[in-house]
Amino acid sequence: MAKVLIVGVGNILMGDDGIGVHVVNEVSKSGLPEGVEIVDAGTSGLAASPLLENAESLIIVDAVDSGMQAGDVVKIQVKELLKDDHRAPLSLHEFDIFHALKMIELSTGKEINATLIGIQIHSIKPSLEISPQLAERMDEYVMAVKQTAMMLSQTAELTQNAEG
Repeated sequence: MAKVLIVGVGNILMGDDGIGVHVVNEVSKSGLPEGVEIVDAGTSGLAASPLLENAESLIIVDAVDSGMQAGDVVKIQVKELLKDDHRAPLSLHEFDIFHALKMIELSTGKEINATLIGIQIHSIKPSLEISPQLAERMDEYVMAVKQTAMMLSQTAELTQNAEG
């Protein structure tokens, strides 16, 4: 079982919409600490439910449209988003992935320790490429994901040692 699961969300056929998948693919090339795994969930968050349920911590990397400058990053605890069912969508795939997390919480009683790393889109149009505004900042996104994974992995290890 992964202590930390990094989930890339998005449609790689629609330009910036696929940024989450592109980022996790880059992260996977650079080596990960023990207990950290990557999943390309594409646009089907609900299909990833069994994997999400078994992780101690999640990092969801996704495209967002929140009015920031193209390429800017927002990092937010998903539990803050799950509290408010009437919140305006932040993630472009919010319904699927967050619906899956909410269903897991309701069915298992397990609180999900999940962080959304959202990347502000520039444009969504049919293309296999992300926009230059996002492409030039790929190293920044990879670093943000890896730093978050290391922090969550260390926290999970400390918690496990304290309990065990």
